[in-house]
Amino acid sequence: MARAVLCSEDPEGWSTSEGEEDQLAPEGYRDGILTGFWRLCNDPKKRHFVDCSNCRKVYVDINAHAMKHIDDQNECFQVILMMKFWWLDPELKLTGSVTLSDGSKEVGTFLELAGNGDLKLKCKPSGEVKTFKKGQYRDKTIVEKDDMEDRFFPQYTFTNMQGDATVILPPRYNFVWSDHRGTFVSWEQKIDATFSESLELHYFPLDRQLCRIKILAEKTIEECQFVLLKKDNTGAAK
Repeated sequence: MARAVLCSEDPEGWSTSEGEEDQLAPEGYRDGILTGFWRLCNDPKKRHFVDCSNCRKVYVDINAHAMKHIDDQNECFQVILMMKFWWLDPELKLTGSVTLSDGSKEVGTFLELAGNGDLKLKCKPSGEVKTFKKGQYRDKTIVEKDDMEDRFFPQYTFTNMQGDATVILPPRYNFVWSDHRGTFVSWEQKIDATFSESLELHYFPLDRQLCRIKILAEKTIEECQFVLLKKDNTGAAK
């Protein structure tokens, strides 16, 4: 039976001995994502390269707010998590209004929303493009998008979750910045969930446990890849 193998290098240059396991080269990653790989089987005629360079990159941050319970008999733990995703939506355009310092209001489509507070608005109905620096306006309002559920979302699965999670804070979207490349979307949700884990109890009750949360992108690797944000204050690892 043919076996599928993933590697990031062209296997033509491999030198393997009989019985040696298929090699998996670590090269091929750029900016946290695998840019491509060779999909192999025993028949060299079926070998082909899969390009992942245009996949959607989704940044993932999972923070454990509280460890509620560790069940050493059933080898599971219950934890409260804050989940955050970020991704670029190249087709998402934002509309809304800008309230100026004198109380007047401009309505239109945001062409740019910079991280420093500067923005560029295509006004309605005139079509005039106006730029406002931070401090030149009092407030801005983004019209809530009613089609977010129909747009791209990085569907995911917790592979070691037991049962269903309890939602503490419902999902909510925010828009970090926007320009000609699209809109950088953020999504967050707070949950209470239980996960399975093989516990090391050799030194009980003085043991230390590695409680892992395993998350998997449901789309193929050429469509979407998760990039986990690493922080010193979290126990999450890719």
